[in-house]
Parts: sequence; C-alpha cells; structure tokens
Amino acid sequence: MRNKVILLFGVLFVFLWNSLSAQQTTQPEPLLEVLSSLQERFQVQFNYASEIVDGVRVPVPDDSLDLSAAVAFLKESTG
Repeated sequence: MRNKVILLFGVLFVFLWNSLSAQQTTQPEPLLEVLSSLQERFQVQFNYASEIVDGVRVPVPDDSLDLSAAVAFLKESTG
C-alpha cells in the first residue's frame, strides 16, 4: 500500500511539473517584434541592419527582466 501511495505521488509530481514548465515556455517570436516591444517598454532605441535580423526568431524575455538582463538573454539566445 505504501509503495502505491509513493508511486501515485511520483506520477502526480511528474505530471504537474510538466504542466507548469509547459506554461512557462513561449514560442519563439521574430527578433524585430521582440526588439520593438523592448523599445516601447524601456523607452530606448535599438539600431540594427534589418537584413541581419530579418527572419531571426528568439524566445521572448520574461517581463520581470530589466533592460540589461533582457538584452543579455537575447544575446545568449542568438549566439
């Protein structure tokens, strides 16, 4: 009986963990849109050659990040 309870909690934990982590991930968005969003949010301007960033998709930085952390996140995401 005890083993069944432990197994049940283990399965429940794995199921909940997958559900929570799936909610936190977002689909990559075009870098141009992400940069535009950051520009509006932080009242800054990014300068870039559109042909370089056109077609690049990146994960969206979390809203809790400040500007420098969001830029670092994008830098890490794009290599």
